[in-house]
Amino acid sequence: MLRSVSDTNLLGQYEKAISISDMIEIVFLMYEV
Repeated sequence: MLRSVSDTNLLGQYEKAISISDMIEIVFLMYEV
């Protein structure tokens, strides 16, 4: 049970990191243009 909870938390943090990196990439693309 504890393992599953920690795994879901790690997945949530991983997804947040991906979304943040995507936003940063979009900002860089906008500044390049």
